[in-house]
Amino acid sequence: MKAIQLNAFGEADVLEVSDIEIPVPGDDEVLIKVAAAGVSFVDVRQRIGLYNRAETRVGGVTFPHVPGSQAVGKVVGLGPAADRALWGRKVVTHVRKGAYAEYLIAPSSDCVAVPDDADDAMLAAIPMQGLTAYCLLTASTVLKSGESILVHAAGGGVGSIAVQIAKIMGASPVIATAATQEKREYALTMGADFAIDYERPDWPVRYDRRRAAVVWMYCWSRSAGTCSNRISNAWPTSDAASSLDQPVAPENLSSHVA
Repeated sequence: MKAIQLNAFGEADVLEVSDIEIPVPGDDEVLIKVAAAGVSFVDVRQRIGLYNRAETRVGGVTFPHVPGSQAVGKVVGLGPAADRALWGRKVVTHVRKGAYAEYLIAPSSDCVAVPDDADDAMLAAIPMQGLTAYCLLTASTVLKSGESILVHAAGGGVGSIAVQIAKIMGASPVIATAATQEKREYALTMGADFAIDYERPDWPVRYDRRRAAVVWMYCWSRSAGTCSNRISNAWPTSDAASSLDQPVAPENLSSHVA
């Protein structure tokens, strides 16, 4: 089969199309004929070698390496203990590696059957961002119905999904921030009650304290530290992130959860 491989860390030119063997599913795994694979920041960081640095404590990339952590396709093979109901079904999955290929193996428990007419490209882009948003709202903190939430970068992938999940969980109001009018309008179509420009120096004080977020989340970016500093002086919050000026290592995350 054709696959995109890495044999060294670097820029995009280290990605090479190679001919490799079709993988064989293990005990509780399925073989998927890939229709579409998503590209995420995780893939990029793997490619440049960020996760293999000692300070990241992640590792896991050995050569040759087939990147890709999210894909959609049809199940064409089953391991002995895999879920038989998945045979022939279109599924979306999240894996540690291997999605940049014509065939992919994945644990059957990590596959979700989807309608045959669902959009492949859209589905392939959901797993990493969707799981991140879901875990931020249910594991990094626990959002409760009736609580308000501030979602930074709400026009992006994780942020826009977080807005939708927060609404489903009963959050009110859901306050979104984004840098451009287009992204703010998009956040509103995703269900946000308010959308504000975080580049305005006075934006935190424009909202009544009765609407102050009791939980808020963001994915780290260069703008997030500025947002954090501005809001920490304006809104009384019980949040998992507002006091941070640096990203938190995964193994230390629990100590920062309110």
